[in-house]
Formats: sequence, structure tokens, C-alpha cells
Amino acid sequence: MTDEQIRTGVPSGAQTDTTAGQSSPVDSDELEVDQMSEEDAWKAFPKQVQAAITYAGANKYDYGPRLRKQDLHYTVVSAQSMNDEITRVVLSYRPENRFKGEAGSEYLDVDRDGVIQARRQIRVAKESMPWILVGLAALSIIAAAVLVPLIVLVDEKADTTFVSGRTLWVQSDQPRVGAYVTYDAIDSEGTPRKWIIVPEGEGTSIAYVNLRLINQTSGVVNLAIDTDSVEVTTEDGIIIRPVDLLARVAWPAEGAELNPRLNVQALPLWGDRSLASNQELAGFVAFEVPAGSKIRSLRWAATDVANIRY
Repeated sequence: MTDEQIRTGVPSGAQTDTTAGQSSPVDSDELEVDQMSEEDAWKAFPKQVQAAITYAGANKYDYGPRLRKQDLHYTVVSAQSMNDEITRVVLSYRPENRFKGEAGSEYLDVDRDGVIQARRQIRVAKESMPWILVGLAALSIIAAAVLVPLIVLVDEKADTTFVSGRTLWVQSDQPRVGAYVTYDAIDSEGTPRKWIIVPEGEGTSIAYVNLRLINQTSGVVNLAIDTDSVEVTTEDGIIIRPVDLLARVAWPAEGAELNPRLNVQALPLWGDRSLASNQELAGFVAFEVPAGSKIRSLRWAATDVANIRY
């Protein structure tokens, strides 16, 4: 079976933002800057201040899902020459409309040509605590504690996991486990076909996880997605690597009756791939697990490391 027989998700230009020289947020006490007026900062370092504001406004992914889609107002807190090449510009930011709370703060290191060399969050913007909503939430929790034992839960658990490494955002659906897994894709001759992945061992099932990978850097990220790139851990503590999709995928037996609930609405995530800045790749990875297993966690380790708990 050729490599063309397995198709993975095509990067679709996700509306994602990038960060240069990204690091984890720091406490404001760790950053000491010389305070100056916004007017003085603009006069002393006009190119660097403009570059910092432009870059921050165009790359809002660091602010989290609540803020990154909002229009933000930026204020220059300070601009300080770190050496002959780098100027550190400290900005505060807050949503333009209906925001009551503490503004966020970050710094960007800009070279003399206006190119961003590093960026770091000092403090994430926080809204004031909505005490009325908190009270209602507390009442809801109490009510849930009484009512939940009386409710039969029939819906599958919703997708909840979205974590960030140094270069990639990794989003994961809840793992699914079945007797086998099927998906639809064209073969090397362009003919649409149904493909199937079945267990090879006795007393085993096929688990699969839908993943979405987003390049959050300003450069190209190269991925080698294979049996060493990801692993899952079951609730029994068993660590399992994915099945080799190129070697294991086959066509179903002629006339086989297939359960439509075991058909994945995605394509395999496998092989060598490159992601440009802000691009994404989506698909599924399959594992052969002991029958009746539940997946406790997933560890992504291709180019970046991301640990996901379910």
C-alpha cells in the first residue's frame, strides 16, 4: 500500500495567532522597568513602540480564547533600551468595550529594525468577580449534587481538552473505543473507498482520538507523525503507542456489515508534514488497547510536548 493511499487532514489556514520567543507568563514583580510617560516612549523609540503595538494587536493568541477575538486597547507603559540592538516595550491592554477589571500587561523586545525578538506575558487581563453569578453558580452546584444521581446520562462527554506547548496548540476530542474503526478516503487511483483498522491481538479493541494541531510560532514546524510521536495511558496504567496506520489499514471484507457508529468523520493523522505559521492539521490516531479499556491521558511528543488528561 502506497503512502498516497493514506490521506491526512490538509492545513486549512486556521485563524490562529503567533508569538515570537514565547515563554510562560511571569509575575509582574519579576520585571522591573523604568516608568516613563507614553508620550516620552513614543518620542524616544517611535519605530519600536509602533512595531510592538502592531504585533500585539495582530497576534492575540497569548491572551486566551476569551480575549483573542475582542478589540483591545493598548497603552504604552514604558520603553527601555536593553542594549544597542534591543528595546523593551511594555504594554498594558484591555478590551475596548464593557470591561470592568484589571488590565493585562506584557513586554515585547524589538530590534532597531522593528522586528519582534521576544514576547512575554506579565499579567493576563482579569475581569472583576461577578458575585451575583458566583452565587447562582453555587446554588447550581448544590442543585446538581441533589439531582445528578436521579439523571441517566446518555450523551457522550463533550470535547474539553485544548493545551499549548512551546510551538503547537493541541486539541483533543474524547477517546472512543470500539471493535474496529472505519473511515472514508480515496485510494491511489482516485476511487472513494471505505477503509478499516482492526485489532490483531486477542481480547483487544481499537481506540481512536481526534486531534487538531496548530502552529503557534512565526516559522515553519516540521512534524514526523509515527509510532513514536504520541502515546496514551489507560486507567490501568498501561502505556500504548499508536498502530502503524500505513501497515494496518485495509479494505473491509466483501459484504461485511459495518456499524456506522464506528466510522470516524476524519482522516488519519500520519506521516511527515509541515505547518506554516498559523496553519493547522487535523485527523485521528488509532491505538490497539485491551478490551474494556478507558483512556486516562495522552502525551503528544512530535516536535513539541503536550500532556492531555481526560
